[in-house]
Amino acid sequence: MTKLGYQLYSVRHPNEQDSRMFGSGLFQWVNVFKTHGKFGKMNANIKKENLEESDIIHVNVTPSNISYLAAMRDELGTASSTKLVANVDFGILMWEGIDPLVLKNMLSKADMIFHVESVGANRLERLLGRKVYVIPHPVNVEAIKQGVRSDRSPVITCQYHRYGDTWAEYFYGLMNIRKDYDYISTLLVNYTAPDKGPKVPCICMFNELIQLIPYPEYIELLSNALINVDVTYDYTYGRGIIEAAALKVPTVGSETIEASDYLFPELSVVPGNDMEMEHMVDRLLRQDNFKEEVAQQGFERSDHYNLENSYKRMVEAIEDCENE
Repeated sequence: MTKLGYQLYSVRHPNEQDSRMFGSGLFQWVNVFKTHGKFGKMNANIKKENLEESDIIHVNVTPSNISYLAAMRDELGTASSTKLVANVDFGILMWEGIDPLVLKNMLSKADMIFHVESVGANRLERLLGRKVYVIPHPVNVEAIKQGVRSDRSPVITCQYHRYGDTWAEYFYGLMNIRKDYDYISTLLVNYTAPDKGPKVPCICMFNELIQLIPYPEYIELLSNALINVDVTYDYTYGRGIIEAAALKVPTVGSETIEASDYLFPELSVVPGNDMEMEHMVDRLLRQDNFKEEVAQQGFERSDHYNLENSYKRMVEAIEDCENE
């Protein structure tokens, strides 16, 4: 496959010198192209000669940086061989903060557009009247799989989504599990105190509250879990579920998360359906064979999101655009 050079248009990442330390998601694209392409880097220099060192310039579009695409198109012009690639950040429940008319105009500057999951991609296709590719951000599955362990603690990790302040779903869904299986501990992980609204003391609703910690420490914590739970009302691709799958930790995830439906379809639940969550977790705790079966399935399917396959998806989309 063609070896391409890639630049994420971004300020420096705290771990820029070692891209292996990047968490899953956007910044892993640098590692993808370092590993399988010509090179991968991040830079916020908008000079044409700098931009044209790369075959791909990637912009993660947010309300605060939406003019980046116009500025780079002005700098590159329309005849440049460097491809301007854009994806729209956030799950679609946050798109109320993005003016769709401005978004449409700015995305018209890009050579190729993708979104990380299909619901958002379909919405963008209808807005733009052009192809929008579904390309999940990469997960370093190859490295994470090295952390699989056979000895696990009686722990259920509950994935906090800061944009939705999702802790209540886990409390109500697991409150009977905590009573019936008193040896089980529930951990609310990746917690960030909300900026707005009442400060409910959710620390007492779980056995432990784990705030944001360095990524390697988080992966170590997740590898020790018996079960993972990840529920959101938003439509996302589910990088946290992919990490759990690569560690052979089965995840009860919401059907709004695309990775849940692909990796653990037997465990996907309707967000807000507390009884369904309770039933799924109870079954995993009672049926070891079932738990091992779905864990192995998720482990094998997680390769879909690895660095190599992510590289192939991006390059194939670029080539498809060129052939249109």
